[in-house]
Amino acid sequence: LTGCAGSMAFREANSLFARCALSIYGIYKKFGPSKAVGMFMGKKVALKEAIDRIAAWDFQRVVMAHGEILENTTPKDFKSSFDQMLKGV
Repeated sequence: LTGCAGSMAFREANSLFARCALSIYGIYKKFGPSKAVGMFMGKKVALKEAIDRIAAWDFQRVVMAHGEILENTTPKDFKSSFDQMLKGV
């Protein structure tokens, strides 16, 4: 899977500022959508449908546009990273 708009993965950050900023956005040391994306996401039903379609694909790696390449990442891992944002949808 290549590139997921609004999703990021940062396992390491060189400065305290970067670690704090990534933590505030909920993406430090984990894969998932930034909290900032969730604040502006108006069409959560459509997003959930898209996530469900992507999670049906067979992949083991996510190549991020922002962050690290995630090896051994399953469709279930991908889908669960959006759970908090799509809560109640």
